[in-house]
Amino acid sequence: NETSAGAGTTTISGLLTSSGAVTLNAATLTLNAGITTTAGGTSGLVTLDAGAGGVTLASGQAITTTASSVTQSGGVTVNVTGSGGASLLGSIVTTGANNAAGATGAAGGVVTIATTNGAVSVGSITTSGGTGTTTGGAAGAIALTAASTSTTAHTITLNGNLTAAGGTGTTQGAGANIQLNDAVLLATGGVTLNTGATGGNITFASTLDGNQALSLTAGTGTVTFTGAVGS
Repeated sequence: NETSAGAGTTTISGLLTSSGAVTLNAATLTLNAGITTTAGGTSGLVTLDAGAGGVTLASGQAITTTASSVTQSGGVTVNVTGSGGASLLGSIVTTGANNAAGATGAAGGVVTIATTNGAVSVGSITTSGGTGTTTGGAAGAIALTAASTSTTAHTITLNGNLTAAGGTGTTQGAGANIQLNDAVLLATGGVTLNTGATGGNITFASTLDGNQALSLTAGTGTVTFTGAVGS
């Protein structure tokens, strides 16, 4: 396992690869390079805990969790407290492994990103299940939260696609939910949200804005808009 804790700034400048879990805890987390874990399941989790300085993942970099063909990929959890934000402009990939020798593909890992008083901006996130000879693996859920206060409103900015589709097989694996718990902004281009053909709900729990194309695929799941769409 790789663990770092401190009250200042932790900066990752070279690819961090681990056969165990990775936990980084600091007032400010700056990821100028990616993180990869290979153990899968709880042993392959990536946990990023930041404070007022927030957490950043540079564009073009990736947080990737992998595992064997029978083990769920590790999840990714990002928690930011205080007034910090989460700017993860690279990619997050927790896709389940393909299983060419067995019946069912591996499941994708869950991705959760939350702030207590800060904005969230993300690039692409993929949590789809792996391919199986008979049944695809289940996807991992995606949940994004950019909590606001009574005086400051924060948004979730989507700069890339969110994909939580079941893996392919004779029967496609189960899609997972995509939950956007606060106001969403499309700022930089068209975005696709996809939970596949077999289910997985897409929920906008607040408003949706931005003069950009939006494509939504929820299969047998539901798409819910709670607030106003467009200003």
